[in-house]
Amino acid sequence: KNGDWTENLGATDLLADLPLDTDIPVIQDGHNIPILKNGIYRVEYHPAAEVVRVTLLEEDVIVEPKVYVDASLTGWEIIGVWAWNLNDGSINYTGGSWPGVQLTETIVVDDITYYVWQAPSELAGETIGFIVNDFGGGNQTENLNVTLGSEPVYVTLTEVGSNDKWLADVVTEN
Repeated sequence: KNGDWTENLGATDLLADLPLDTDIPVIQDGHNIPILKNGIYRVEYHPAAEVVRVTLLEEDVIVEPKVYVDASLTGWEIIGVWAWNLNDGSINYTGGSWPGVQLTETIVVDDITYYVWQAPSELAGETIGFIVNDFGGGNQTENLNVTLGSEPVYVTLTEVGSNDKWLADVVTEN
């Protein structure tokens, strides 16, 4: 029943984006068929054979943007980050209250230990405001612009600037 399928899937051509783990209204042996991957599916109903074919056409790739922070020159014992939306400063990605979140995860790349901040996946492709701080001790970087993507962004604190805030290099390649 083509109309029923269209209504249930929310599409007019039987091609729809379906969220992960959504049960589509296809009955097979009395059970809904689960969608196992995010993506675009084609659902075909063959009434003569009483068969429904579900084909994954395009799988969504979920990007998990990360920022790697090298604060080794600072002498700070605790590293924190504060991140916000550059267009609307009231939108914060690190808990909403200063000094943000403490970084505890580390990774070693080319013999340098970096602290890791995992950004929300929906920020992939966005440029955000970013501050590295000593998590309440009064020291921090200047406001940095960080563009998040599929590769880690490397933030290396380099020296204290004229305003007593740390300067940093921000690069997308190590």
